[in-house]
Amino acid sequence: MNQDFLVANLNKIIIKGLLEPGNNFEINIRRLTILLLYQKKHSHDF
Repeated sequence: MNQDFLVANLNKIIIKGLLEPGNNFEINIRRLTILLLYQKKHSHDF
């Protein structure tokens, strides 16, 4: 997976989380955090 693909997906997750009510936002923030940590661990750009 390239970085652009990840960023695009993260943006979709954030927008979806902001638009949907309830606990979805918290769940999406958790996913976002996991994805960012994963990306950092597996990327040599950071």
